Amino acid sequence: MAKLEAPKWQQDLDFFIRHKSGIILEGDISDLHPLEGEEDARLYGVDQILYEKLRGYGYHSVVFFNQVDGFYNRFDPDFEKEFKRFNKDVMDNDQGIGQAEGVGTTGMGQVEPQQTTQIGPGTFASLFTVNAGYDRGQSKFGGATEIIRRSMRNTQGAVAFVMELASRYTTRPDHLSDQEEYFYSELFLAVKDGEKGPGAQKDESGNQTFLPNVVILVVDKANDIPAWFYVGNQRIKSLVIAEPEKAFRAAYFEQRFEQSPEVAKMDPEEWKKMKNRFSSLTEGLKNCDIESICNIIEDKEDGYGLSSMEQAIHRFKFGVVKNPWTANESEVDPVNRLGSLDKDIRKRVKGQNHAVLQAEDIIKRSVLGFSGLQHSSSSNKPRGVMFLAGPTGVGKTELAKTLAEWLFGTEEALIRFDMSEFRDPASDQRLLGAAPGYIGYEEGGELTNAVKQHPFSILLFDEIEKAHPNIMDKFLQILEDGRLTDSHGDTVFFSDTLIIFTSNIGFSGKSAIVSEKKYDLKYEDWVVHPDPEHTYDAYRDEVLARVDYHFDHELGRKEIKNRIGENFIVFEYIDEKTAYEIMEKQLDGIISNAAGQDRHIEISFGDKAKQSLRVEIAKHLADGGRGVGNVIEKFVLNPISAHVAAELLAGREVSSLQIEDIKIEDSRGTLILE
Repeated sequence: MAKLEAPKWQQDLDFFIRHKSGIILEGDISDLHPLEGEEDARLYGVDQILYEKLRGYGYHSVVFFNQVDGFYNRFDPDFEKEFKRFNKDVMDNDQGIGQAEGVGTTGMGQVEPQQTTQIGPGTFASLFTVNAGYDRGQSKFGGATEIIRRSMRNTQGAVAFVMELASRYTTRPDHLSDQEEYFYSELFLAVKDGEKGPGAQKDESGNQTFLPNVVILVVDKANDIPAWFYVGNQRIKSLVIAEPEKAFRAAYFEQRFEQSPEVAKMDPEEWKKMKNRFSSLTEGLKNCDIESICNIIEDKEDGYGLSSMEQAIHRFKFGVVKNPWTANESEVDPVNRLGSLDKDIRKRVKGQNHAVLQAEDIIKRSVLGFSGLQHSSSSNKPRGVMFLAGPTGVGKTELAKTLAEWLFGTEEALIRFDMSEFRDPASDQRLLGAAPGYIGYEEGGELTNAVKQHPFSILLFDEIEKAHPNIMDKFLQILEDGRLTDSHGDTVFFSDTLIIFTSNIGFSGKSAIVSEKKYDLKYEDWVVHPDPEHTYDAYRDEVLARVDYHFDHELGRKEIKNRIGENFIVFEYIDEKTAYEIMEKQLDGIISNAAGQDRHIEISFGDKAKQSLRVEIAKHLADGGRGVGNVIEKFVLNPISAHVAAELLAGREVSSLQIEDIKIEDSRGTLILE
């Protein structure tokens, strides 16, 4: 069985351990990692890896420290005995202080070397974490650095201190308290003392080697400790533990399953594709997550196995068994429903033939899982992306609602963000969550929380051009990687979402007039207006030229436009025929809803009434469907409400309204009833 290659940070540690007396280990410290030389696909915590490697280098003693447990070593069953020897060696050979101050019960008592034999289980930690009488500025740490510094002067055997939870030693690394200042100052001197080391030693081959005494600080990130401690300090080396790479994920998966009966029956090319698929689907996950997924695949009770690898990964990521992309709430496979997609959309989105056809292509690609197949790393990308450009009220939001209901069985699967609320430079924190220590950190981000709770959804970012450019950078990561890390450090996956942007670029405010030469532009107060003579292709090119200019020159985010690709969908201004269809749909809604409410009023509209509405609606085509709705509200609902209210005040119930005509004058509507 092949061995897993040691990560780079371990290889760097192999080299720098001989040359530095201080090492800062930052990055992915909470994850599990392979240990060089292991052959059974086991993963270990950073603390155990450090212990095994440090002892392998030849360190005489390996001692861990944190502010809760004090000094300890949970990997060495003989630690108490080893500590007695270690402590005696330090006391006997210390060339500085001579006795360990702050160890006795009075806080300043002296401990003779022979007293180390009286230390029992558990005493070690308590001696160095609780010391009420020690008042030299470091009582928070119980005089721990006094012991570390004394030990670093030891020249009889190499000693290594691993400082865990080092990111929690201070509240603010740029504003230390007196106790914290003293702690780090003495630790700084300990690192300086450690470079002298225990002197020359002989390795297994008889060669002379040198091991400095070393202090290793394990931190989330280097700036969790004061910068003066390590910046410009040639005795200290910072090593970064990187997140697992694709090659390692594939290698680990291979090592876990290469001996399984299922693999033995596979064609080599099929097995290769499965490894690549696994490494692609697990992008963004930690090693401990990858180990858990492999355990799920192996667990017979879960009913998975290699043949159901993708379902196992999906279950681990989202915690649900049913995938709405393959079956909606009524257990109807969307693939079998694709035949009705066009009809279902056109019931609600009127007069947008070109836009609907393009949207259908994207949905079919998304449902069948063909989105991004031309790319090598398509697995984590969103299911699909659309950029809907067009004037107000032409059906952009209605299309998003329709798709949410068609895909997931409910419009509630549409999560809408009004991007006009995200103009501020720091508004990206609303989406991802505030940084630790800032107001709102506990609440998390609006976007990341929504996707955590509803991983299968349509995300609608309305009027995207109004968002601050910082927001656009987040969208770049979503479209490229299909994931974000929120302020709590959790990875949020967008691989089962459909991303929809809407925009009024070119239809409101100041727009650029495009000449024959692309980007030869001048600014005027001019927007794209409806033109009965234009062809759709010419209109579409005109709109997309404005979109191109916005991304390339105004926003400076050409790469985002490239990620959206050919998924820009241009909506036309509605014509009279479309406006009348919308009118008929809204009048039908009034009839249906009035009959179904508590009033149970039967309403009908005569041809003359409808013709009067058509004449008024024709004046508001530029306002799209919202213009139609405004006309209906003003000249239909308002006079109906006024008539019903007058009848009720007169003591008469209204059970039916047969509206023969609507007289429109002085911006008011008057009902003419049969």
